[in-house]
Order: sequence, then C-alpha cells, then structure tokens
Amino acid sequence: MSHTEAEITAELIRDLLEEQHPDLADRPLGLG
Repeated sequence: MSHTEAEITAELIRDLLEEQHPDLADRPLGLG
C-alpha cells in the first residue's frame, strides 16, 4: 500500500461542499 498525502485547504473543502452539500457551500469556513 502506498502512502499519499493531500493538502487540505479551504479551497478543497469549499469544492467538496459545493459538490456534496451545495446548501452549505455559502457558509463561512473555520479552519484551525
């Protein structure tokens, strides 16, 4: 099995929300 890392960014989270939960995509994000 290979180990792959992905950088989790606000842009990535926003894109996932737009695809999976468009009703939440306009909500503010809090990272940290």
